[in-house]
Amino acid sequence: MAGTKKGSLYLTDLARNADNEIWFRFSLREYATPKFEIYDLGGALKKTLDLGQDLPPGEYSSRGRAYFWDREDGGTPLADGVYFVWFYVDNVLQEVGKIALNS
Repeated sequence: MAGTKKGSLYLTDLARNADNEIWFRFSLREYATPKFEIYDLGGALKKTLDLGQDLPPGEYSSRGRAYFWDREDGGTPLADGVYFVWFYVDNVLQEVGKIALNS
């Protein structure tokens, strides 16, 4: 059915630890390939996190299943600030959220 969401991103549940690692928590309603794009406030794409494979339906919210990002963009940590996260499932935009990175 067109327009049906295949996944959800849980930005309010974004996990950070002392090393400023970030774990994106999400769910999938069917076998699908998730992808995250990180944009700065100016609209510049800073990072694409593409799993490149289908995952089974379910919750990806625990540390062992959530998607890890070390804040780096080509080996350089992104600066502190506000960024937008675009969450795609099978290359279809599902949600846009906002995160604040700080050291």
